[in-house]
Amino acid sequence: MARSKQIPVVEAADQWLQTLQQYWQNGSFVKLTLSKHVQKSDALKAVSARPLLLKKGQVLGFTYRYATRDEAHNYPIEQAIDLLQQMVGLQFLQADVYSTEGSLHLYANRNGTASLLKQRAAHQTAEPVAHDREKPRLLQVTAPYLQLLGVTFEDGSPKPGKEKKYRQIFHYIEIVGALLQEHHLGVEAHIVDAGSGKGYLTFALYDYLTNQLGIDCTMVGIELRPELVTACNGIARQCGFTGLSFTCANLETYQSEQPVNMLIALHACDIATDFALARGIHDRADIIVVAPCCHKQVRHAMRGSALMTPMLKHGILQQRAADWLTDGLRALFLEQYGYQTRTIEFIEAAHTPKNLMITAVKSTPKPEAAAQIEALKHLYGLDQHFLETLL
Repeated sequence: MARSKQIPVVEAADQWLQTLQQYWQNGSFVKLTLSKHVQKSDALKAVSARPLLLKKGQVLGFTYRYATRDEAHNYPIEQAIDLLQQMVGLQFLQADVYSTEGSLHLYANRNGTASLLKQRAAHQTAEPVAHDREKPRLLQVTAPYLQLLGVTFEDGSPKPGKEKKYRQIFHYIEIVGALLQEHHLGVEAHIVDAGSGKGYLTFALYDYLTNQLGIDCTMVGIELRPELVTACNGIARQCGFTGLSFTCANLETYQSEQPVNMLIALHACDIATDFALARGIHDRADIIVVAPCCHKQVRHAMRGSALMTPMLKHGILQQRAADWLTDGLRALFLEQYGYQTRTIEFIEAAHTPKNLMITAVKSTPKPEAAAQIEALKHLYGLDQHFLETLL
């Protein structure tokens, strides 16, 4: 559905709040989210709320997401509305409210106007939950593709030897879900997954985006091994995932037929991660997510200044320094070219040392990053990072 015409932000916020109250009163309310804080430097990044059932009655359970922590507070609906009046369209430029009847999305501009977009319902239930409820799953454990990929039995339990992969899939969706709460893809999106492999995470993300978030998305998994491409396309057809396809191609030469909103490259070896990052930057993807694997190029190329030589003579320290330097520079290149970056743990270190994930969302360029890059290269005696040859 198309957005409404631009109207004063106060009027749009009133309509949004009235819709929230309507959903609450008729029992269809599911959740709300606020994102895109007007002050980029502010520690508060996003706010979400859902219905909670406490001993004293039903309340709205708010989660305030800060840069380094989350805070939870519960409010009666009247107090919650008063708080939201101060935030919707004023502190936060995007506000989303979801119900079993449908959803309403507010998009505000800094000039004091806003538009509203109504969408079909993407949630089946609106029952308030107990405060100490079990942690919800963002995916159905009995999803057919998990069985077809050999991850689970019919009852949703992981098969022997697939427990780590099972946990990784759900942890990955938790990470991406949190990222998309702050940086929405919109109602339509085109996603490229570079190096999709057997498709475990590709299928899970497509399922989450379409069936949980209600996004009309197309996703392409790029993979060099034709047998994996054939197998994954077969599973996508069996599951009725019409917007998901896999193609046998090399990311260096692959050309997308439409603008890329999100580019993903998980465990692409060595400079393959750099090719993925360069493609995302050149295509001006809204979101880039990479989980690097192997860091051979920098390790072989860095010599180390006189200050660093005593440390780098130890092989294991040289390897770890190369890992750190490679991904630190990648994050800085992303910032230089207009992305806000975050580095997080993707897989528990006990399972693999290659557990870093870099997330990047389109923002404004940071010219100072260029000087920081050169200083780090000088310190470690590195003439060139492979990524900069591609930019």
